[in-house]
Amino acid sequence: MPSWLPPLQLLLVWSLLLVYVPCVSTESKSAMALRNLGEETMQCSACDLVGSKLSDSLDSKIATSFKKWSPKIRLTKIRAAMKKACTKTEAMQIAVSGSTGQRQFGDFNEMMKRGGTMTGLSMTPEHSKALKSLCEAVVDDHADQLVSLMSASVKAGKRLLDFKLRDELCENMLAACHKPEKAPRGFYDDDEDDPNDEDENDEL
Repeated sequence: MPSWLPPLQLLLVWSLLLVYVPCVSTESKSAMALRNLGEETMQCSACDLVGSKLSDSLDSKIATSFKKWSPKIRLTKIRAAMKKACTKTEAMQIAVSGSTGQRQFGDFNEMMKRGGTMTGLSMTPEHSKALKSLCEAVVDDHADQLVSLMSASVKAGKRLLDFKLRDELCENMLAACHKPEKAPRGFYDDDEDDPNDEDENDEL
């Protein structure tokens, strides 16, 4: 800091630095990686793909041994499996499609299977690299929290393979996707079952 600044200006500079430094250091790597993707639909679709990849890393071998592992081993094993899944993301054929404001990431092979018109299709290696960066940032920032939630779920009697990793990650932790809204009572057609209604046959 220059010593020739007047005391008042020096105080002002230090005040600005104190305000600025916390602002640039509080955003997590995963939040920054998401923000860099742009519009909300891009962020949500990217999180969907990453969440699916990380969920797939929880294979039957991990699920079988999970209960036997200590918390430390659980974190080590699952973080390693997730990191490995992230490296595979870069090899995927990732495309972006949709009009402005509705653009989404997608697996190009899956998009071709579904067929239909793909507006504004874009496919470059940068898309896969962006997803890999997001995936690695998610593992760095949230692996410990995800493993804690998995442990709580298993302790409650649920299977590890039934853990809703995508929902926890994209809807709760990163808030990249909106939670689906429940249909109000009476919204269902006559030939559909309203989950809010009790089965009439139960009373018979």
